Amino acid sequence: MTATPYTIRIFVPEGDPDGLRIIDRMNWTGVGFVFPRQKWADARKRAEVSRPGV
Repeated sequence: MTATPYTIRIFVPEGDPDGLRIIDRMNWTGVGFVFPRQKWADARKRAEVSRPGV
């Protein structure tokens, strides 16, 4: 079985690569969030958090 290549997009809304990062895989409906624990209050305010597939 061979791996199928795909593209991911990483959005850094605050401009800090160590802060909140939103990961989106092209042709996929889900969204991933990566953030330090202390940024949880800021991350949960984003509209994407209420979408299914987060």
